[in-house]
Amino acid sequence: MRGIDWLAALLAGIAGATDATGILAFGRYTAHMSGTTSQTVAHALSSMGPVVLGILAILCFVVGAALCGFVAEAFAARAARRTLAGLLAVEGLLLALAATLLTAAPEPILALAPMAFAMGLQNATSSRLLGPTIRTTHVTGTLTDLGDALGALARRAPGRRAALTDVAARKGLLFCAFAGGGALGGGGYVWVGSYSLFAAAALLGLAAVVLARSGRAGMATRP
Repeated sequence: MRGIDWLAALLAGIAGATDATGILAFGRYTAHMSGTTSQTVAHALSSMGPVVLGILAILCFVVGAALCGFVAEAFAARAARRTLAGLLAVEGLLLALAATLLTAAPEPILALAPMAFAMGLQNATSSRLLGPTIRTTHVTGTLTDLGDALGALARRAPGRRAALTDVAARKGLLFCAFAGGGALGGGGYVWVGSYSLFAAAALLGLAAVVLARSGRAGMATRP
């Protein structure tokens, strides 16, 4: 396992926690856009409220991803770790804003926009700066890659055992991190309310500081 893999696991855990918080706080996905799309179209002919919320979440997610693309291209000449640190800091601020809205706003649903924005930003950041196959806000692709690697290992693919084992371990770590983050985030929201989301924001801030002060290697500046 490399440092990038553990950072990806941290981000997956934060995504799981954010998604679980959204489900418990206002019944909407904020990291899982496949689920959001299904929720939206399922109500398309019966109720406009869920449709509007779904469209809002999708748009915020896309704009968050677009911000990552814009920033990564604008600062392509500088060290990737510095760009990554800046993007994680912005995500932390967005989650802190969402936690504040969950605490102080008259309606928890107002936190939907910054949460979905943060998750779009995170997913694009992880795939662009950590690796094109690393997705941290959903697990469908992760489980597909894990199953594919396990199947190839079962077939005893010649000369590929070490590489396949590495893929299986990395994808398994991502899945466990997302699931564990969801459990902690959901339990935290039940126990202490939006303070659990403040904790996620603080972790992102800490990761940003560590990255900004260290000389991590192995991160690409372009997709």
